[in-house]
Amino acid sequence: MGIDIVVMQQCESCRGYTHVGGYLQTGINSGNPDCDCDAYRYSRKPKTCKHIKEAEKNACFWYQQYSKTPIEKDGICPKCGGFTEYVKVGV
Repeated sequence: MGIDIVVMQQCESCRGYTHVGGYLQTGINSGNPDCDCDAYRYSRKPKTCKHIKEAEKNACFWYQQYSKTPIEKDGICPKCGGFTEYVKVGV
């Protein structure tokens, strides 16, 4: 029994990182976000900063793998109407 690799789609905003305010945010919408700004580094729990809040507000985070929303038009995100990209997923 092994892992199969399949090609699925995700909203382009799901790349796993964003750049807000000149800083890099990773793990947005994962429950474990991170930012390389000083405000995040020195914040108390829950760890956050204005860059993470902006990234969470502006990104769609639609993943075909986890969504029950079907794709109606190839290449278009069914949640926000933005473009999708193809990704390889282990299932």
